[in-house]
Amino acid sequence: YAQFDSIAEDTLSSIGRERDDLRNLLLQAKAKYADYREAFDASAKAYRIAGTHEYGLEAEFRAAAHEIEEIAERRKDRQITISVLQMRRAEKDFLMRDDAKYRDRLHQYANELRDYVVTVADPSTPQLLALILTYTTKFEATFKAHRELAKLKAQLHDATESIDDALSGFQ
Repeated sequence: YAQFDSIAEDTLSSIGRERDDLRNLLLQAKAKYADYREAFDASAKAYRIAGTHEYGLEAEFRAAAHEIEEIAERRKDRQITISVLQMRRAEKDFLMRDDAKYRDRLHQYANELRDYVVTVADPSTPQLLALILTYTTKFEATFKAHRELAKLKAQLHDATESIDDALSGFQ
């Protein structure tokens, strides 16, 4: 960013007052670049929050899912295993397709799992309920972060086109 600002300032200095048309075009491009920079920084922040399988919200909801799977395995409870697999499939479908219907499916499967878990007397029930809540809460936050990222990508695209339009006057 600093390099662009430096080049823009040097160019503005060299243009002088006799070419106000070029000066105005460059000032417009500089302002558009500031918009781009702001959208890019916001996108990077949103991406870090949403994360991947290694960090961020995605890593957190995946960790909760893995713990649920481990409890299901210890309890030898096929219903929990099947429900978690359904939730994970909806999760992966959302991450691949970015379609809200998979979010709704995930919540449906999570509600069904929650309803089932409370019917089975087991010492792990409170822990399972807490993990289901963690999973759905972190997934929902990831969903919102993905929606925010989509808006920011559109802003980046618009800002890039605006910069191109402003710079096309230099040709």
